[in-house]
Formats: sequence, structure tokens, C-alpha cells
Amino acid sequence: MRYALAGLLLLGTAQAQNLEKDPLPRATHFALEIKMGAYSPDIDSSPGLGGKKPFSDLFGAGGERPGGALISSLEFDWQLLHGAFGSLGIGGGVGFSRRSAQAFEYDRSTGQYVSCQLSSCTRSGDTTALSVMPITLELVYRFDLIALRTYVPIVPYLKGGVGYYLWWIENGSGSIATYNSNGMSDRGIGGTFGLVAHPGVALLLDRFDEATARTVRSEIGIQHTYAFGELHYAWVNGFNSSTKMVLSDLTWNAGLAFEF
Repeated sequence: MRYALAGLLLLGTAQAQNLEKDPLPRATHFALEIKMGAYSPDIDSSPGLGGKKPFSDLFGAGGERPGGALISSLEFDWQLLHGAFGSLGIGGGVGFSRRSAQAFEYDRSTGQYVSCQLSSCTRSGDTTALSVMPITLELVYRFDLIALRTYVPIVPYLKGGVGYYLWWIENGSGSIATYNSNGMSDRGIGGTFGLVAHPGVALLLDRFDEATARTVRSEIGIQHTYAFGELHYAWVNGFNSSTKMVLSDLTWNAGLAFEF
């Protein structure tokens, strides 16, 4: 009898130790996303430009809209609800994209310091750069029920909300560029409000390496890890404002997400 009790105690201790080393996933409350993509804002459609295409002229080739520059983003989600429908939360994100090019030289042939005509413009030795920093607040829905309860690792999701895109233009010295016209001076910095949406599909990586997933869960506290790809739709034009720079685009993002 004593040996039986000792055996049960040893078995219980071993099971407890195994649980400590191999904890089961618990309910998640937060998520962190790291993602990258390509971004080419539709600046030349801004109403205030009157049909001119300064963005394409400066950064593109042959006056064509330039290809996407790298945009890197971080997003933090607060998961408010979990249920048979999946999970629902609120996410806040910030990103950054920058592109640069050799600035155009000024034409002094008329004796005045005026901008050159595009057909006769030549590049100078100075560099000008455009930076955009999107700041977003979105409602996040994930249909993760099947992935968490079965061996099908696919999680479709949808995000949508508002965005504020801060932008600034730098001159050759790295300072905010200024523009002078008819005695008026303006600085190359501003921001535009709009709407954003990110429908996408995530892949639950835990299913492909359960041992690593258990180690990460035990030692770091990350409950689930995902790889994902999503459509990035940005309707950012100041809600059709005639005085705001248009920073809209339709592109793709890809990255990693961690739930804890």
C-alpha cells in the first residue's frame, strides 16, 4: 500500500512538472504585429495640384507614378472578446515610409530664382526626400476558432478604421523644406485624415512545430505565432478635402503576429 501511494505521489509530481514544462495555451488578450509592404501614395491626384504630377516627375521614371517604397509598421491589438464567432478587438498602429531622389536644379536663365520647366530640368547634387508616417486606429475581427480547435491553421481576419497620415519633405540638409511663392512661405509638412481597411489571412505557425511553440509559450509567454498577408487599402484624402495631400494607395502587407 505504501509503495502504491508513493508511486501515485511520484506520478502526480511528474505530471505537474510536465505541465510546467509543457503548458497548454491560455486565453489571449493582446497581439503584436510586425509587417512590411510597398507604398506609393497617389499624391498626384491631389486637387490642389491642378493636374500637375510633381510626385511622378520627381520620384518616377518618365513621368510615371513611381513603384512602391518600403513601408514598415507596428500594430498593437487589445482583444476584447473571445467566443464562437472568433475574437474582436481594437488595434492601433504606426508605420514609416521614406523615399528620396536627386532634386531638380533651379533655372536662373531669366535672372530670377524660379523653378525650371520639367522638359528642361536637370538633377542637382542635393537630395530631397518624402517621408510618410501612417497612424491608424482599427476594429479587428479574427475568425480563429477553427485554427485553435482543429489542425486547420488558417485564420481569416478583417480590420477597418481611421487613419492619420503625417508627411514631411526634407531638403538637401535634412531640414524640413520650405517653398516661397509670391512673397509667401510655406513649410513642407502636414497630415491627412482618411479611412483604412486590411482584410487578410493568417497562418498559425504553432501547428507546424508544436515543440517550438511549447518552448516559446513556456519561456517567453507568447501563446500563438502567425505569419500573415493582407490587403492594404488606404482612402486618405482628408475626406475629399480640396486642400489636403492625397496619400491613398492599394497594396499588400506581410508580416508576423504574436498573441499573448
